This record gives sequence, C-alpha cells and structure tokens, in this order.
Amino acid sequence: MKQQYYSVIRCLDLMLIIMIGNYSGILIRSQLIFIVCFCFKQPVMAQQFKPGYVLLNNGDTLHGLIQTENWGKAPLKVQFKASATETLHTYSPLLIHSFRIKGGDWYFSYVGDIDPSSLNDDQLDYNPFPDTVRVAMFIRSVVMGKLSLYYARDYNDRVHLFIQKDGGATRELNYKKYYIEERVLADYRNQITRRTIMANQIYKEQLTNLMADCPAVAIGIVSQPLSYSKNDIMELVVEYNRCKSAKTSFVEKKEAWHFQVRAHAGINYARLQFKSATNTYIGGATMENALGYAFGLSLNAVLPRTGNSWSIFNELMLRDYSSTGVSGTAPFKEQRPVKMDLIYVKLGTMIRYQFTGSAAQPFLQAGITNSVALKTTNLETDSSGLTYNFLQYFRTYEQGLVFGTGIEYKSVTWDILLEFSNAMSGYSDVKSGFTTWYVMMGYKF
Repeated sequence: MKQQYYSVIRCLDLMLIIMIGNYSGILIRSQLIFIVCFCFKQPVMAQQFKPGYVLLNNGDTLHGLIQTENWGKAPLKVQFKASATETLHTYSPLLIHSFRIKGGDWYFSYVGDIDPSSLNDDQLDYNPFPDTVRVAMFIRSVVMGKLSLYYARDYNDRVHLFIQKDGGATRELNYKKYYIEERVLADYRNQITRRTIMANQIYKEQLTNLMADCPAVAIGIVSQPLSYSKNDIMELVVEYNRCKSAKTSFVEKKEAWHFQVRAHAGINYARLQFKSATNTYIGGATMENALGYAFGLSLNAVLPRTGNSWSIFNELMLRDYSSTGVSGTAPFKEQRPVKMDLIYVKLGTMIRYQFTGSAAQPFLQAGITNSVALKTTNLETDSSGLTYNFLQYFRTYEQGLVFGTGIEYKSVTWDILLEFSNAMSGYSDVKSGFTTWYVMMGYKF
C-alpha cells in the first residue's frame, strides 16, 4: 500500500510542477496531466494478494495467495505464498505450468517463439515475413476447449495471440504489417512512388487449417473480414468448439468499462486575484475571499482490468462567487468599491486512482476544468453612487487545473478539491486567477 501511495503522490507532484507559472499556458499543461498520470500507471497498479493456485510442472497444485497486478503486459514472474504469514515465493514460466486467480484470470507458461515486430503504422519495416525471438512469459487464457486461445501484450505494447488444439503445442498466430514502395507515376524520365502499408494475415491461413474439420466455420475465414483482435478471434474459436460439440471449460469475460453516477453538494471557498504591471487600477484590485455553494452530478468511468482502481471522473457542477472589494489606484482615477456576483457551470475531467481492498476506499485525483459564466455581475460604484462595469472585457470562458483527495464508503463519498483557474480577465495586460477549495459530499446511485 505504501508503494502505491508514494507513486501516486509522485505523479501528482509532477503535475504540480507542470502547473507552476502563469495561466497563459494552461491548455498545454492540462494536456500533459494525462501523459504524466499514465506514465505512472504501471507502478501504482493495484497490487494485492488474492486467492488462487499454482500448478507445478510435476502436476502438484499449490493453493494459497497470488499477488495480482491486473497485468496489462504479459507477466514474466508470479509471486505466491501459501497463506498471509507464509514465505513469498517467485515463479517463472520455466518453473510452473500455470496459475489462476480465483474467479479471475488464468495464465499459462509459454516458452517459444513470438514475432516482436511492431504493428504501429509508423514503426514498420519492409520485410513481409514474421521476425522470430524466443521468450518465456505467461500468456492469458481467453478460451479453453478443444481449440484454445491465449493472449499476451509484450513490453513493446505489441499484442500476441496464441492457439492450441487438442492439448498440443501452443503456437503464435502470425500477423505482420510492412511497407512497400508503390509506383504512382512513371515515364521514361521520372518515377514517383509512395510508401504503402501492407498486411500479411498469416493467422487466417493458420485458423483455416486448424478448423478444417468444421467447414461451416473454416470456409469464410480467408474471404471475410477478421481482424487480429482478441475478441474477434475468440468468437470464432467459441463457434468452432460449438461446431465440434466440444466442451468449453473457460471463456474469459469481455473487458468492459463500468459507470457510476453520483450527485454531489457542498461548499466552495474562493480567492480572486488580479495582476498587471501596467494596469494598476484593475491589477491592484483586492477582493475578499468568498464562501459559496457548489453542487452537481458526476459520471465515473472505471477502466477495465485495473481492479476498480483507475477511472476517468467527470463532474458537471454549478458554483457561485459573491464578494466585495476595492479597485486599485491609477492617476486621475479614484479608488472605488467593487462588487462581484458570479455563477459558473463547470465541467471537471479527472484521472482518479482509488485504493481498493477495504470498506473505506481513499482516492486521489487530478485533471482539468472548463467553465462558462452564467452570471457576470461585476460593478464598481463611484462617489456619486453611480455603478459601472468594473471589467469592460469580461471573459466568460474559464480553464483550470484541479487536484483532489477523498474517501468512499459504501454509496457515500467525501472529497476535497483544490482548483487553480484563470478567472475572467479579458484584458491582454491583466492576468486573473481563482484559487478555489471545494468540500463536497456525494451519493452513488
């Protein structure tokens, strides 16, 4: 738990560094938030022990606890202990046959050849044939039956699919993307070519041969669209096993997002500041800190295969700002009282990491906000009692960075947010900024 906590804090620290400076570059920095967060996704992925078993190469089965990380990449080792107090053992694919999380993923040892070449369009070569490298890793079971399908993602982020029939050897389904130089225009003086991406779909021929004893399934593989994807080929393998009246002992659940809707209400406490080196009348204005309301609805989209830890949290909120203050000073201009009465509708989009595994689940989050002012009352009053707009150029669109922490217990959440936004100044020589704290309570439907 400590390692998770410190890694998430490190992520948030870096985002704070990105934020430092004036607000003119807020868009660029806000886009970097998500890059920084996902750079640290692997180190903080939910690491916890879950019941499961390890099947040794000699056929013995060890029941106990397996440290699961909801592996995004194919694991190269697995850690196991017989009970919470027992010694931790580490197993490689060379030492065991398989391991399984109770009610969850099922991994098998694979020692053999894979094609390490990239499938990214900007990282291909001109070789149409698969490359070969020998590896030892654990591959995840997708379908177990007469015909079995396995999946892995290597550390270069390339997807690999493997096939096995009647308990025989497990082999990779081969797929190679490559470049060719295609002639576009040619005459006796000039020749113009362009680089084109081609695909060597060897996996279609492999599947056709393996499923030849079920013509109803095999006949359309080559001629019909069949992408090199886990879900598409999984459906084909399940259909083949059904054709052969073969028992399918395991089918992996499709990875899916799940969504949580909440209502939130609370308070906000805001400080508004103006700064300018030339416009001292507005730049020198001081406003009282203001206490106001905040309420809204949120949609939390929980990412698949993250142990319910990582999510994209979206919140639509209404908040107010009502305060008084005084303008700055300027030559030939009196200092005047200022009153502001503002209402914003705000959309916050945050990356959230939640520490699961207990009834009370704390979380950390960071992201961006985009707001539109629905009410823009900002008045100054002269010595005769007449009122004028304090800001002649009032920008109604506001952007910000937001950081937060909180805790969820059953259906109720309590959270604290800190937002830095660029407020409302539409003047080129005046910068404005809100620093706003939110204390919110939410209920999950």
